Amino acid sequence: MQKHLGRNLTKHPTDKSNFFSGVWFKAAFFLFLTILTFLAYRPILNNALVCDDYYLLGQDKLHLFGYQSLGELSNYQWVFKAMSPFFLRPLVLSIWLVTSDFFGPSSWPYHATNVLLHAANSWLLFYLLTKLKASRAVAVLSALLFALTPIAPEAVTWSSGSFDLFSFFFILLSSCFYATYLEQGKRRYYFFSLSIMVLALLSKEMALTMILIVIVMELLFRNTLGLENTHFSENWKRNIRRTTVTVIPFIVVYIGYFTLRFIILGSLFQKETTSPFSSGFDPFSTMFVFLSPLSNFYFGSKFIMFACIYISGLFAIAQIFVLTNWRNTSTAKRRLWIFSLSLFAISLMPVGPPLLAGLHNDLARSRFLYMATAFFLALLPISLLEFSPKKSWFITGIVSLSLLIPIYFWGLQENNHYWENSAAVDRYILSEVQRLLPNPPTGAKIYLFKEGESPESRIYWCSPMLQPAVRTSYERYDLQVVQTNSEANQQSWSSPNSAVNSFSDSLALSNRF
Repeated sequence: MQKHLGRNLTKHPTDKSNFFSGVWFKAAFFLFLTILTFLAYRPILNNALVCDDYYLLGQDKLHLFGYQSLGELSNYQWVFKAMSPFFLRPLVLSIWLVTSDFFGPSSWPYHATNVLLHAANSWLLFYLLTKLKASRAVAVLSALLFALTPIAPEAVTWSSGSFDLFSFFFILLSSCFYATYLEQGKRRYYFFSLSIMVLALLSKEMALTMILIVIVMELLFRNTLGLENTHFSENWKRNIRRTTVTVIPFIVVYIGYFTLRFIILGSLFQKETTSPFSSGFDPFSTMFVFLSPLSNFYFGSKFIMFACIYISGLFAIAQIFVLTNWRNTSTAKRRLWIFSLSLFAISLMPVGPPLLAGLHNDLARSRFLYMATAFFLALLPISLLEFSPKKSWFITGIVSLSLLIPIYFWGLQENNHYWENSAAVDRYILSEVQRLLPNPPTGAKIYLFKEGESPESRIYWCSPMLQPAVRTSYERYDLQVVQTNSEANQQSWSSPNSAVNSFSDSLALSNRF
């Protein structure tokens, strides 16, 4: 195996001036992406916690598991057991706990971390594409579109969405190191990639797809990142044998991960209790929303349909370019297209059942498409620009894709209103509880009428998580919160403002000793 991991590649002379100019461009582009992403998400940086945030980020659950502060931490078993019985995500949980220890119940550090991670993921997508010989226009447009994609708010704006952000960050970083290993043949990059994959696995289960990404990269780019005119089928049997040997350490890591998962959780996978299908139209609904990720609360149906037709048309034209110009395009570009298509398909594998159940224009559960969105927005420019038959078509393609940038930026701003509304309602409920009952006695029970849902803030209504939310707001863990039903209170609100205005009339507080 060492023979394969430590092979020597032909070295090409490097122009140092070009190298440093490339480094400066990459650094400047990272800075630009970071500023742009923070500008796009600036309105939500001070959003309150929403729904599951109180359970996962709030200190309520930490107290239940005996955690008080870092100084009192004597054993790390709580990191694995303080999560859902279906999740093994100790890395992100540990980061949250450290953040909570330093910043307390404040929400802005979590939002700022998510936005920074999203900017970093956008830049890593750009960097990976350049490593795989994509043109600079393709890499830049892919990163810009992904940074501003309107389908990202659930993963970025929702604090608990950082599972997806951290996992994808480590997946991209591991892939970049693996591409460097294939390019330079230095074993240290291979082991960097392997080690970072472990961090991805400890962030979210979707990182299990990493071994498939490694296999695709091995078969497509082994010994070819610096060579332009090799045939795709050349030495394919030898490449398969080498790939098999190379992935063995990854398989060993997977065995260790599943062993740890079984020891901690008692099972390997979460069991599905319901059918993934609710109607035959649901998968088509998911695809429609994926192609036009705009909220139907803030955009007319005609505009959403236009966005879907526009993006679908660009994608269809791009694939026609691929079919008609396949033989006239370099091997490197063909492999890049196969790579992006393969990773797009791979990224959809872990989230199949939730998406088959239907994704609608309220964009709830859109975090499942975070990784798939990145590779789709890489596949589209690769197909449209790298396979353009003429320079005029190439320029037209750049203009057509660039028109999506202001649409995406605008759509992102509007879609984020969901989270602003949900956070505003959550914040108001908790402030009203404290105003009406400023100092509840020890062991008090707080009774709340179960609230209806406001259509514009229904993505994550705080009702299911009122108990940890109230405890966290009081920083009191002896309190009990009981929700009761009231027929008089079962109403439908037309806006989050009416929900806020109605709340003080429907809140009932009482104490029991």
